[in-house]
Amino acid sequence: MRETQRLRFYGRDGQDLVGILDRPTENMKFQAIFAHCFTCTKDLKAAVKISRALVEFGIGVFRFDFTGLGESGGDFSRSTFEGNCDDLNAAIEFVGTLGPAPTLLIGHSLGGAASLATACYTDTIRGVCSLAAPSDTPHLEAKLRAMNPELASRGEGKVTIGGSDFMIREPLLASLREFSLESRVRSLNKPVLLVHSPTDQTLEIEHAYRLREWLGKWASLHVLQDADHLFTTHPGDTRYVAQLINLWAGRNGIPV
Repeated sequence: MRETQRLRFYGRDGQDLVGILDRPTENMKFQAIFAHCFTCTKDLKAAVKISRALVEFGIGVFRFDFTGLGESGGDFSRSTFEGNCDDLNAAIEFVGTLGPAPTLLIGHSLGGAASLATACYTDTIRGVCSLAAPSDTPHLEAKLRAMNPELASRGEGKVTIGGSDFMIREPLLASLREFSLESRVRSLNKPVLLVHSPTDQTLEIEHAYRLREWLGKWASLHVLQDADHLFTTHPGDTRYVAQLINLWAGRNGIPV
């Protein structure tokens, strides 16, 4: 059985953030936090399906909207990658007030990068599951500039992602351009599960290979054949990923 709560908490800058906590009604093994991808929300189908499947395995999952997205307050156009990491830290602290402190971060795409960047500074987090995550953030800054030349000439402009328009400003571009994910990953001495597909058209699997190299002995790479970036190609992929996370977490002592 699953219980679900819609909860509000404060980000580091005082903005109102909204998340959903799914957890088993009994025999919960541990709690995890799910960080969504760039411009997505906590209600992304893959996030919802993976979270609910994990509950069946006894894992509680808190998924929330980053600043300015979904139901959360704040101005997305003035957000930064470091701000996402701050939001994730705030979520970790908040969930810790509701019961056992979360011990696993699950991040999809840029949310995976934020999870990797945050985990090395958070003692309660015992491991990270990175789903189709990038090995750097400057590649996203370059993609955004290519989508709208005004970003280079004016330092701000709108881009269309997934059918929705988003205002992008220079602070976000600078944050993505200057952040060194490699240095964070190389200092991370916690187990990491990397899940990526060789047919991911949004983010090449070479990103996962680089992350594995930097993580060394801490990395477990699972190549998910014939999957897309949002895990929608095959209906069973999200449950498969949840099963994989459950088995990997148990093998690596994440519940402890």
